[in-house]
Amino acid sequence: MRGRTLLYLTTFVIATIALGNGYSGFSGGSLLSILNTFHEHVCDGSILKVRCPRKTLISMQFAQYGRQVPSSRMCPAPTHNSKGSYRSLYTPYHYLREDTNCQATTSLTVLLDLCQNKHRCHLVASAETFRQDPCPGTSKYLEVAYKCRPESYKNEVACEGDQVELWCHRATRIAIHSAFFGQTPNDSSKCLQTHHNYIDCRARDTLDVVRRRCHGRKQCVLEAEEYVFGNPCPSEVNKYLNVTYTCE
Repeated sequence: MRGRTLLYLTTFVIATIALGNGYSGFSGGSLLSILNTFHEHVCDGSILKVRCPRKTLISMQFAQYGRQVPSSRMCPAPTHNSKGSYRSLYTPYHYLREDTNCQATTSLTVLLDLCQNKHRCHLVASAETFRQDPCPGTSKYLEVAYKCRPESYKNEVACEGDQVELWCHRATRIAIHSAFFGQTPNDSSKCLQTHHNYIDCRARDTLDVVRRRCHGRKQCVLEAEEYVFGNPCPSEVNKYLNVTYTCE
């Protein structure tokens, strides 16, 4: 259930970009490939093909081999009919027997091994590929979500109250890849903390704010301030701004 929720509720961030508002120097396809999260699924026995445009690499976000929804909704189990061709097995008895809560524990590990940081990859959705069958007797499918990250990128961090400057030289322009304002447990060493509790707080509109201010420009300055991004954390938490971008 958790995996299914992640896949179907993930929004397509920046599905369209106003390239006409001062961003005319960009290639629309290249720009969208950096910002979007792509979703693919293939049925058992089919080949998954993942590919990113030039100058970008695959960054796998999610993978799930198994079944979380009934066959009537995705990838019905194939079977042979009397004439030797395939048909779908749509019987209530089959739906009662199939397992709709199974997932290979190796799903993400396998995808990372085969696809992470590559321009392209392909694999067969099968129990052999994932080295386990999470639900024998049930037809399965593979779902993935991935981004195409730049081959090389710049990263700027500013503690709350400070500012960062983004810039690109010559004829290139800023293309924002990710942006974060807040504090997370994994990044607790960034910026002085006055507490030792588990903290995970982040402003939800940071990427949109940074994109509006910097995307497509040669340079820009961002203040790591609550009046810019809001206050997603308790008052005693020292926040920081983290921006990753490339020059296109």
